[in-house]
Amino acid sequence: MEREVITLPVPGGTDCESRQKSGRYIADLLRKRATEEARDPKYQPQVGSYAIYPIDSSRPWIVIGAVTPRKGVFYARPYGDYATLDDYKHGRIEQRNGKVDVCRMEIQWDRLPGGPVAPGMIWVGMSMSGVDCQPPPTEQLTMLDEWKTRKAKPDYVVEGKASDGKVNVTLIREIRPKSAAYRPFDAVAASAKIMEVGDSVTWAIPLIDDSRTASAVATRRGRFLVYWSDGAFSAMESSNLMCVADGLSWAEVAAAPYAFGTPATQRMCRDLTTQYSDRRNEEMRRRFEKEPPAIQSIPMTPRN
Repeated sequence: MEREVITLPVPGGTDCESRQKSGRYIADLLRKRATEEARDPKYQPQVGSYAIYPIDSSRPWIVIGAVTPRKGVFYARPYGDYATLDDYKHGRIEQRNGKVDVCRMEIQWDRLPGGPVAPGMIWVGMSMSGVDCQPPPTEQLTMLDEWKTRKAKPDYVVEGKASDGKVNVTLIREIRPKSAAYRPFDAVAASAKIMEVGDSVTWAIPLIDDSRTASAVATRRGRFLVYWSDGAFSAMESSNLMCVADGLSWAEVAAAPYAFGTPATQRMCRDLTTQYSDRRNEEMRRRFEKEPPAIQSIPMTPRN
């Protein structure tokens, strides 16, 4: 991965209107730069952004990026108007002095270890930097290696299918091994449930969306699969559910906001996810009726 710190000029001022103007200017500038730098003669980039909130008190940042099947270009920029948590507590607005440092990162997918296979932005993000542009911690890269080599593999079940005659949409549920530690959804492994016997994945790249789970997968026999999760459902309910569109073109993916496909595929995904949720709720209701929870009465002790 290539990474470098770039200093950009920004509008000054610390009043509310100036800060909003500066934020819009930075976002528009980085979006334009990423789009132009990722573009190639064959592919229009898919462009998007997402926020990263560290588990400690470090400052959050926003990643603005553009991806094609050949490469991805990303910019990490500071989030908010306060440089530190202490500044936030005391209302000290960051003084940018007409400039801001951002971290530019570029990834050539075919140069990834093991080839151009990256199941989603959560996977790729483990190798990326924050605004400081420093390489990720060793333990973070170790966790990524563990995800890739873990022996206990999840299973995948088809929970529903829909089609509009042009594009097929499938709802896939990931069944994780019992007692297994967290690992993000693996679109490459899930594709085995959709591909024909003898077919294989040639490349898989992340798409840029808020949940960092969307991805695109191409197979040796020419199939193009687009994965995304329905944002209308809670993260807990849909973390192991993904919709897969089979039949879209890259141009349709690049043109769609937030990597959710076309309005037709979004509608089919929403319907399938709703149907699955209704079935799950009904199954839980029936189970509850057959096996009501044991409620132990607690004897009341008279007050003295």
